[in-house]
Amino acid sequence: MFAVLAPKLRDMDWNSLIPLHNPGKRPIKTGWEQYSQSPPAESEIDLWARQYPDAGIGLVAGPDGVVAVDLDFLDAAKCARALDIADETLGATPLVRVGQAPKTMLFYRADVNLEPGGRAFGGYELYRHSGQVVLYGVHPDTRQPYRWIDARPEDVSPGDLPLVTQSMLDAFKQSMEPLCEITKRPPGKGRSHLGEASGISFTGYVLSLLNTAEDDPLKVVADCVHDASAGTRHYTMVGAVTALVMKGYTSAEIRAAIEPAYSGTLNAGELRARDGAVAKAIQWAICKTRDGEDSPVQYDAAALTAAWLARK
Repeated sequence: MFAVLAPKLRDMDWNSLIPLHNPGKRPIKTGWEQYSQSPPAESEIDLWARQYPDAGIGLVAGPDGVVAVDLDFLDAAKCARALDIADETLGATPLVRVGQAPKTMLFYRADVNLEPGGRAFGGYELYRHSGQVVLYGVHPDTRQPYRWIDARPEDVSPGDLPLVTQSMLDAFKQSMEPLCEITKRPPGKGRSHLGEASGISFTGYVLSLLNTAEDDPLKVVADCVHDASAGTRHYTMVGAVTALVMKGYTSAEIRAAIEPAYSGTLNAGELRARDGAVAKAIQWAICKTRDGEDSPVQYDAAALTAAWLARK
């Protein structure tokens, strides 16, 4: 696959290509993140084609000037609505890829002033300056090839894709908000579930949850992480970790509570791709909220929620 298709893709100006485990989504080469700054040289592509001829093909976001919109809904009705919103706000695109239906990824040409992507929004994710997406390969769950609905990348260059501006992307994100709310379920057996929380930020809601939990607070938050729906898992985990850091829990306490809950929601392919995700989230939260000091400190939840909202 890589040996046959990578040269054809390069001929169509798809440059930042990397080999992927196949089946799977995981890059074969470590340090692939460097290609978000500049694409691999032709000599590297040629070497990978010889070394990994049957590998899948990933595109590292950045150098090709593409924005990939990943609609991560397994609910068919929600995905259909998300596709309608994308068509209304971003326009139609010839490059539409499906891995695990009805989840869908759309590819557009990014305006030079487009804000960075690589961020999950609780139902969809944008790839602009970081991360990597699958162009070709076998999906790790379905064991079926990723498929292109209409045109294929070897037929369409990045420069031929429809342009997306920041105002168009802002309209898309605003229209998507109702689809991306996390549904709040009635609590049972002492378990609280994360919800919209009357406009309070996700992390702010977890802070209030920690203050009111009747059971072990760490278990309550871990249950929320475990019960997060597909498309919100990583976002839920990062929000929960940040709240626990703000409340003064140590790294060891957070990892002991959150890692089993988070890992229990992921399939084997995701586990490999998310290796160390909780530890990275802890370090990020410590840098953001404690100026890098990993020591237990008690915080005022209301003040911290206000500060969090001010940063958003």
